[in-house]
Formats: sequence, C-alpha cells, structure tokens
Amino acid sequence: MTLVDLAPVLLAILLFICMSICLRIGAFLGRRRHDRLGEAGLSGTSAVDGAIFSIFGLLLAFSLNGAAGRYELRRDLTRQEADAIGTAYQRLDFLPADQQPALRLAFRDYVDMRLKAEDKSQAAREQDMLQAIRLQARIWGLLTSGRDPLPGSIINTLAPPINGMFDATTRRMVLTNVHPPKIIFGLLFTLSLTSATYAGYMMWRNKSLSPLHTYGYAFAVCAVMFTILDLEYPVLGLIQLNSPDHVMLDLKQDMARTLPIPVSVVRP
Repeated sequence: MTLVDLAPVLLAILLFICMSICLRIGAFLGRRRHDRLGEAGLSGTSAVDGAIFSIFGLLLAFSLNGAAGRYELRRDLTRQEADAIGTAYQRLDFLPADQQPALRLAFRDYVDMRLKAEDKSQAAREQDMLQAIRLQARIWGLLTSGRDPLPGSIINTLAPPINGMFDATTRRMVLTNVHPPKIIFGLLFTLSLTSATYAGYMMWRNKSLSPLHTYGYAFAVCAVMFTILDLEYPVLGLIQLNSPDHVMLDLKQDMARTLPIPVSVVRP
C-alpha cells in the first residue's frame, strides 16, 4: 500500500488532530468570555449553535449519500462494461477462422487494460484513455483489414456489440472523473473545525474536557469524512472497486478457456 493509497486515512487523521485542538480552543474561548462578561456573555447563543450543527449535519448527510450513489453507479458500469465486452467477444465466432486469433488477442489485451485502477493521478487517467483509444482502433482495424470484405450480415452482427463495448468503456471512464467540486470538500473540512470549536465553546465549564466526548465527537466526524472520501475515490483507500467486483476477472478467465491463440499471432 503506497502513500497515495493511504491518502483518505492520512486526511482523516489530520482532521482528527485539528478537531481535537479546535475543541480545546473553543473551551478556552468560552472560559475567557465568561471571565470577562459573566453568564450574560454566553446567553443567547443556542440558536447559532443549532444552526451551525444543522448545516454541518445536512452537508455530511448529502455528501455521504451522493458518494454512495456514485460508488454504486461505478460498480454497475463495471458490470455493464464486462457484459458488453463478453458479448462482443462471443460474436467473434462469426468471423472467418483466420481473422479470429488476432482479434481475440486484442480483446484480451483490452480486458487487461480495463483491469487497471483508474482513480489515480490525472496524468495516469489520461494515459489510460489514450491506451483505450489505441486498443479500440486496433480492434476496429483488425475487424476491417481482412483480405476479403466481410459480408454485410457479419458486419451487422459484430459492429453493434463492439460499438457498445467502446461506449461502455467511455461511460465508465467519464464517470470515474465525476466528483463534487473541491469547494464542497473544503466546506466540509471547514465546518468540521468550526463545529468542533462551537462544541468546545459550549463545554467551557469543564476545566478538563471529557476525553469520551472530545475524542468521540472528533472520531465520529472523521469516520464519516473518511467514508465519503473513500467512496468518492475508490482504489485510493480501503474501499476498492476491484475487490468486490470480479466481473472483469471472471471475463478474463472465460477468455482464457477459449481455444488457445496460435504462437504465430503476436502483438503489433
């Protein structure tokens, strides 16, 4: 596991430390204001406290729900893409025998490429897209480069599932890059620290803050924030798209069980 894989964990730990500090800062500010103004200086703040915590709770709930929905959609698109590739691969049986080996090898390379993790750096995602485009062009070129033109019936049988395979890949790649604006995550972190400060402010009477309440609140918020980040950026954290979804691996194994590719067929 690399440092990139641990990014959500490290961010959650950093937030936990910052929230613990903010809780103590809030308690210090509350005691200081009480010393200066007495009980009257701390009255009338419950409405603001409630509003801050309500806004923070709603933002957490909506963010978690959206992240879970996008994660499930990515899993569904993975299954759809595997089904589309499998259908197109089966249709290769309609081709002349001499054209099948090279195309089957190209399909297996395509599945290997799609098994790679996609939620990495922007440069890595762009490289994956370029590789997908090259393999798609290679598959289409092999389909149309036979010595004799293919009959129209075979073209009509092969072209739609192959186009569907390409479309499924594009949809999955596009959705991989769909995340909330970064300002939402910034707002979540800001409100986390703000709510911790307000919570500490309300506990000003305690000369020593209760560890159960202090660390319990910080842990609860950090756990939700970690889950949101991990759902939004699978493959970077503990949640892995390629762990629960074995459809691509199953497809690769199914391809391996087909007739072996002759040794004379080599990759270009």
